[in-house]
Amino acid sequence: MEDVAERVSKSLAKLGAFIVDNRVLDSSLVDSLLSSLGVSGLLSKATLGDITVYYVDTSRFRRKCIYEKCSMDNAVLREACVRDCLAAIEKEIIKAVIEALRRHT
Repeated sequence: MEDVAERVSKSLAKLGAFIVDNRVLDSSLVDSLLSSLGVSGLLSKATLGDITVYYVDTSRFRRKCIYEKCSMDNAVLREACVRDCLAAIEKEIIKAVIEALRRHT
């Protein structure tokens, strides 16, 4: 399980996602690891055939960015602000997951 935690941590740090080939590694191991650390709700999961991808779905934070940080009339500036806000949130979430994984190993 430590090997899985280390692989997830490295992949999230480099790619912002973790890709699992279910023929090589059962994604339920990743699910249980993330769940046991209390961070499973921070990552979204998409499965297509034998491939499972764990990633941060920033779309659910878009409204938060618009209302809390980017409420301006200029649409171009607002969209730029939202992009920056979502990128910052994604980094924070990845950092939190990586820290939890490193505490586990």
